[in-house]
Amino acid sequence: MSSGSSTRLYDSNSKLFDIRIPIPGTIQPNIGVGAGGLSKSESVPYQADIYVKNNLKLQISGKAIIEGASISARSLQASFGELLLTSVQDIAEEFGGSFSVSSGLNPTQITNCLQNAINELHGEVMSSETNMIRNLTQLVGRESAELFVARALYLNGAMIANADVDHETGELTDLGNLVLNV
Repeated sequence: MSSGSSTRLYDSNSKLFDIRIPIPGTIQPNIGVGAGGLSKSESVPYQADIYVKNNLKLQISGKAIIEGASISARSLQASFGELLLTSVQDIAEEFGGSFSVSSGLNPTQITNCLQNAINELHGEVMSSETNMIRNLTQLVGRESAELFVARALYLNGAMIANADVDHETGELTDLGNLVLNV
């Protein structure tokens, strides 16, 4: 069982040109050029929720992979050959950069303008990636939970519990009656 996801992409670009024409005897000529951009992508997984009012019995003799799902029942009984229980990460990536050149030309030094033209050169590149888990993948028995795994159990940011679920907040209170045999 696997969750789906939604991907959103954002792009923005900007360009800046600044040219000042001097008034003789008052200000220096100035030329400024800049460019920048930002790209952002975000992948948000969908969480599959399976809620069973009474009893749920799962029997899988081979390997079961449960990703991005919440399975809960009043009484949960399950057996697996192997079980991989893993939560799915939300991923946000940003990449951007900017570059600018500014110049100030002094009219009295016009013969040396090629040597003294660039007063400021600026560049910047940024990159970030954020990974987070908003919803845990979980197997929850509200009154009782008994799980048997024959060969191997892999938990990756996931939960197996005997817990009471607060439906308003989503918080779980451990009831202490989990039976897990591996």
